[in-house]
Amino acid sequence: MAAGGYAEAGPEGAQAEARLVTLADELDLVLAGPNGQGVTSPPVGLCAQIVAPFPPRGRIGVASQSGNFVSAFQNYASQTGVGLSRSVSAGNAAATGVADYLEWFADDPETDVGLCYVEGLDDGRDFFERIRSVTPRMPVVVVKGGATDGGQRAAASHTGSLATDDRVFDGMARQAGMVRAATIEAAFEAAATLATQPLPGGNGVLVLTTAGGWGVVTADAVTSHPDLA
Repeated sequence: MAAGGYAEAGPEGAQAEARLVTLADELDLVLAGPNGQGVTSPPVGLCAQIVAPFPPRGRIGVASQSGNFVSAFQNYASQTGVGLSRSVSAGNAAATGVADYLEWFADDPETDVGLCYVEGLDDGRDFFERIRSVTPRMPVVVVKGGATDGGQRAAASHTGSLATDDRVFDGMARQAGMVRAATIEAAFEAAATLATQPLPGGNGVLVLTTAGGWGVVTADAVTSHPDLA
């Protein structure tokens, strides 16, 4: 559902959103949104979104609380040729959220990697437990918005989300086995690599270099970070 003016708009909008969820339940509908951009499914030729190009078919499933970031990922897919299997703009995530989509992607034969953008979580522990069960089956790359006080205020007006403390989220992402990226571009690059290359067999770091000195200082850098060594 693309229409806005719901929870992100204030108390009256939140009440309208609650009525919308109730109606969807009564009609046995799966609600994506509101305040979202739509969905795509390249394997079946489905393009039900309001903007952005239809991406090429690939192995990356996108779930995002920002519709424009879905567009960005689709543009990267078109530019690089590393395509998408599905994309969903969660919007306000009134009935179904990012965790729901990632769980579905993990069982989807068309999807090898989950790529998501998250602003806020209604239930951080539930999200953590669910994603921790997903990552052994499918790599998940995440970008987190609302990392600062200013970003958290912006998140509240954008999707009505209560942004989670960034340090808490960072620790949760590590424990859940997610790959956290600092930017949208870095997130797509990580997802594209995971979708097109063999997955590593462990947590070690491989250094390839044409110069001995760079190999030495890189080994020092890796060793100084116990979680990488």
